[in-house]
Amino acid sequence: MISLRFVLITAFIVLIISTVSLTGWLSFQNSQQAVNDAIHQLRNELTARVQQKLEDYLKIPVLLNQLNAEAAAKNRLPIGDFEQLKLHFIKQLQAVPSINRQYFSNPQGGQIVVVREGSEEFTLLHTENFTKGTLYTHKMNKEGKLLELLGSKPDYDVRTRPFHEDAVRAGRPSWSSIFPMFTTGQLLIAATHPIYDSHQELLGIFGVTFLLSYIDEFLRTLKTGPNGKVFIMERTGKMVAASTQQTILTQQQSHVHEVAHPLIRSTARYLSDRFGDFTQIQQLEQLEFELAGNRHFLQVTPIADGLGIDWLIVVVIPEADFMGKINENARLTILLCLVALLAAILISLLIIRWMVNPIIRLNAVAKGLAQGDWEQKIHLEEIRRKDEVGQLAISFAKMAQQLQVAFTSLEEKVAQRTRELHEKNEALIKLNQEKNEFLGIAAHDLKNPLSVIKGLSEEVTEYFDEMSKEEIIDFMLKIQKSAHQMMELISNLLDVNAIESGRTDLSLEIIDILSVVHSLIAHYAQKAKTKGIVIELFSEEKADYRILAGRNPTHQILDNLISNAIKYSPMGKSIYLRLSTQDNMICCEIRDEGPGLSAEDQKKLFRKFTRLTPRPTAGEHSTGLGLFIVKKLVDAMHGKIGCHSELGKGTAFIVELPGIYAD
Repeated sequence: MISLRFVLITAFIVLIISTVSLTGWLSFQNSQQAVNDAIHQLRNELTARVQQKLEDYLKIPVLLNQLNAEAAAKNRLPIGDFEQLKLHFIKQLQAVPSINRQYFSNPQGGQIVVVREGSEEFTLLHTENFTKGTLYTHKMNKEGKLLELLGSKPDYDVRTRPFHEDAVRAGRPSWSSIFPMFTTGQLLIAATHPIYDSHQELLGIFGVTFLLSYIDEFLRTLKTGPNGKVFIMERTGKMVAASTQQTILTQQQSHVHEVAHPLIRSTARYLSDRFGDFTQIQQLEQLEFELAGNRHFLQVTPIADGLGIDWLIVVVIPEADFMGKINENARLTILLCLVALLAAILISLLIIRWMVNPIIRLNAVAKGLAQGDWEQKIHLEEIRRKDEVGQLAISFAKMAQQLQVAFTSLEEKVAQRTRELHEKNEALIKLNQEKNEFLGIAAHDLKNPLSVIKGLSEEVTEYFDEMSKEEIIDFMLKIQKSAHQMMELISNLLDVNAIESGRTDLSLEIIDILSVVHSLIAHYAQKAKTKGIVIELFSEEKADYRILAGRNPTHQILDNLISNAIKYSPMGKSIYLRLSTQDNMICCEIRDEGPGLSAEDQKKLFRKFTRLTPRPTAGEHSTGLGLFIVKKLVDAMHGKIGCHSELGKGTAFIVELPGIYAD
């Protein structure tokens, strides 16, 4: 017969050993998997941040060059007027903080360069009489006044500079090759845009340059771990930027195989061995390689813009950066587990020996209680102990007396738990009601037009031969109207889903908001005429209403506000649209003579599925989503929207969007 003592000791030891071993193994495996997942996410995040930053660096210079070339082609920017070019570049540098250097060069070897040194200070580099010769460097204020001559360089001819030669050779908007600044030796890259006359003779080249050290500084801000590195290189293997602390790019580009940092060199050798040539890397590659016995995670991402930029973004992260602490913790965990195992075995032996004998004596009493004999008495003389086991015997004696009380208490607890479950059920019902309310709103707005379409289509199908052409057309128009209501609701629901999931397309471009307003007025002319509404537009004759924003979101914002003004205006009223500029913002005000909004209604503006007190004056359809979408789109483009209204005196919505000035 196997004794209770042997069974308990064996069970304790096996259980403790199994638990400690399994826990340690799972902990290590989970830690290693977590590290791999974390490194994978870190590679993707670092690459995405670098791509976004490079796109920001590369997009604005190209847009500014295009803007200047268009202004020159329309004679709004005289390229032969030194003073006009200087003031124009100063204004653009003040309006666009992401760039700090612009220039214009001509076929005569002359050049003008304006560099922003601060919010109030600029540096001007120019050749005399706009031809080759001495290049002068002046300190200049924001009004274009020359303050101090900083230096000069004789026999300067811009036609020999790499950025000019690259632009002439390309003959179209492009990026120059990387070249050193002749004054400091720092490496630059220039976005260039040559302009030609009607005979295809070169008139000059607009350009925007920026220092590659800007990219260096950004890469050094990335959190890559203690030894991880991010670097960018050309397809030729020449370095563009890197996250190393030491300066890589001075006077001339270093080749990736020649840089000082060993991890960058080793990564480059691995890529060369794997692909043979950097030009063979045509898509995102996620790789792993061994270096000095340690595994390294590598991600290579091509980036190109079609204008000459064809670089590779390389992110390399050693696994040891993350596994060092895990291995140390694993060793400590194993040691502590062994100590705990020995202590647990020893304590188990002592406890089991101390517990088994009195438990056997109490077993008989326990059997009686197990058979339901709650009235039996326990004789304390059977157990002559004055410790916890003795107290256990006393507890057995009291247990029978307490069972009745326990049953009563149990009933109370059951009732309490029932109440708690009821409260939780009420909360679930409330959440379900909120969900049903949302679905009900959408279903209700879809059900009405669907019912109309079904009824009208059935009637046309059944009585087609008896109906006149005019009646059929009238039915079809009603079906079209109902279908349009459905499409509008579905479109708005999709827009809300896209906005709340962060998938709104905000591709920035230069937009003339005045032309958007004109097109919308023309679009709604017939609808306004039907209600006898007059739309009046007020704008300054020579004002520049261009903005840097998404075209579709801008059209959607103004379309919704103008449509609402017509929808909620009574017959025979007027709608006033006013465009103005203020503090580098373009303001568009849409004011109607409708019933106005109460203070309570104004608090609910811009919420989803909001039903306000005013109703469309001609039975038009409203989804309750338009102003919510407008507010989200305006916020996404760093703009502002406000509302001024008073009951009985109409409503005015004011939209402010960031402007860009080219003149």
